[in-house]
Amino acid sequence: MPGVQISQLPILTIPDGTEVFPVEKNGVTKQLSIAVLAAAIVPFTPTGFLDAQLAAGLNSNVDPPGYSDLVSILKLSSPANAAFSVDGIQAPASTKFLFLLNVNTTIGGALTIVDSTASVSVAGNRIITQAGAGVVLLNGGGVLLWYDPEAARWRVMG
Repeated sequence: MPGVQISQLPILTIPDGTEVFPVEKNGVTKQLSIAVLAAAIVPFTPTGFLDAQLAAGLNSNVDPPGYSDLVSILKLSSPANAAFSVDGIQAPASTKFLFLLNVNTTIGGALTIVDSTASVSVAGNRIITQAGAGVVLLNGGGVLLWYDPEAARWRVMG
């Protein structure tokens, strides 16, 4: 149900005491336990963020101090709001989602996500954009990346 908060969904208690959400699909109602729902949303739940200042110009194999698989939001900036780019980010141990945010404060401080075809980063750290070209994030802009373990690349998701 688009636009509905989980707290707005009806909760039922079945005879064994388990709390469930009724979910309807194609006219059939099923019961989804809260435990199953919680496990399903864990990969989408931000767990940690990190502020990192990168150099102006190209940044390859980005792995700032404090970065780990627990970081799900990476807030990037550059000195003096200079334009900068990223062509690779340290690969995680397994699949993960990572939200990149350009926190520069002027339009001149655009962040370009460089497509893997033009990347000089280690292959497993490269980023596949949807367009096959750079994705430009103006100040305040962000993009969701997903690490695809089969392709061994980050993918721009939106």
